[in-house]
Amino acid sequence: MNTSSSGNLEPERQIMRSSAPQNLPLSHEALESLPFPLTICTCDGLCVGVNNLSEQLFRIPRAAVIGTLNVLTNATNQDTSRPALFAAAVAGKAGQSPPMYYDFSFPGSQGADRASCWVTISYFPFCDGDGHATHVGMMLQDVTEQVEAERKMSLFSALVENAHDGIGVTDLSGRITYCNPALGRLTGYGDQMIGKSLSDMHPDDMEVVAADHAQAMARGHWHNQMNICRADGSSLPADVAGFVLRDADGKPSSTAAIVRDLSAERAREQELRLVKFTLDRAADSIYWLKSDGQIAYANDTASTTLGYTREELLLLSIFDVAISLKSNDMGQIWTAIKHHQAQLFEGVQRRKDGREIPVEVVTNYLAFEGQEYACIFSRDISERRREEEDRLNLQEQVIAAQQAALRELSTPLIPIAEGVVAMPLIGSIDSGRAQMVIETLLTGVASLRAETTILDITGVPVVDTQVANALLRAAQAVKLLGARVILTGIRPEVAQTLVGLGVDLSGIITRGTLQDGIAEALGWQTGMALTGRR
Repeated sequence: MNTSSSGNLEPERQIMRSSAPQNLPLSHEALESLPFPLTICTCDGLCVGVNNLSEQLFRIPRAAVIGTLNVLTNATNQDTSRPALFAAAVAGKAGQSPPMYYDFSFPGSQGADRASCWVTISYFPFCDGDGHATHVGMMLQDVTEQVEAERKMSLFSALVENAHDGIGVTDLSGRITYCNPALGRLTGYGDQMIGKSLSDMHPDDMEVVAADHAQAMARGHWHNQMNICRADGSSLPADVAGFVLRDADGKPSSTAAIVRDLSAERAREQELRLVKFTLDRAADSIYWLKSDGQIAYANDTASTTLGYTREELLLLSIFDVAISLKSNDMGQIWTAIKHHQAQLFEGVQRRKDGREIPVEVVTNYLAFEGQEYACIFSRDISERRREEEDRLNLQEQVIAAQQAALRELSTPLIPIAEGVVAMPLIGSIDSGRAQMVIETLLTGVASLRAETTILDITGVPVVDTQVANALLRAAQAVKLLGARVILTGIRPEVAQTLVGLGVDLSGIITRGTLQDGIAEALGWQTGMALTGRR
């Protein structure tokens, strides 16, 4: 709406008097009986008549206007449309000005309750019998309420058109008659929404829509969440708040709705549900602890592992669960958690039924919304401990089997004939192997009931004092069981070494080769058999 700037009438009270014509086109009685404010001017703009309503509107005594004010020559007149409209009226054509703002707060105004208003002025000619204009009538209309209403409507329209939420209006049949740009964008229809019905927008929720419409008619408003079908066929989750619009008689004329897009909110809710689902069903127990050790959160795994319900856990502190922790150590514990940020250690926790379980614990310090927490991941390692024990047991069994195999390989005891066994030794002999030689010999002689034992050292590269002593101890041990010992494989250098060491080989039969030793043993066995001696 175009409006002029305010027109201050104070300068129009300047003395511009000229002889005012006395012949008005209307009688005084007719002028005062008009139901609207009217000012009558000559064709050159001089005001010559004002009725009482006009005087009341402008709050100016008519005596200060009649014969004084010239509406065309007033220097401060800012009604730019007046000259053209006035000239058109003189030419016989009526016209109306746009609304203009007038300020009457100057000396001479009557009444302090109203100092300004918005008016429109309609210009029309008073003609003589020949059709020539003799005067120009200026009919004034107070349009302040209309201007204010239009201003408010313009402001409201700007708010609606620029609102982030969608806003729509439907007639009582459910046909859309208005949608703001936001609603057009949300649905993807744009201006094509006009004329569509609610059944087009809510094909899957018509029962809900019908119920909401019935509620709106009964209560005047409704609120619900529903899905809106977009132009591309996708679904828009929306929060819809509607209300009934009424006509001047208070009867329902249409319905309006404010539509808020819930897509981002639903996405956040789904993300939170996914996070909660993940935490609750994590393989590890998860706790959130406050700085005093109170449990603020526990997942499903924690409840299952410890045998408590979640509600019960939230009434406990970490000291009710962790055996090694004491409440009076919490300050030191919390400082360590904050300082190290993340820590890994093992501990023991007590279940509700009193059973203790070993756990591996990771602690993390977190600050969230002004609160400090320790986030604890706890893993039951009972199965791991059992597996470790089984693995250690198996490892020990393997080692024992390997040692037995090595013993058999390093100290082989070979039956040669009935009552005769041979042990060919190959490689270096240390104290450990020497002990194995003695143990194997004693065990073999006893189990096989051998009468002759052959020790062959052909494969022993070095015979020193330790080896010599080991051989002597083995021979003496065998003799204590009542068996003979034949030592074979003594090479010249070995014989020289044994003599040099002063080794006493009395009581031990020696032969150069294993073959000679076997022959000796078998010959002796044969002689014993012929003589009947054992």
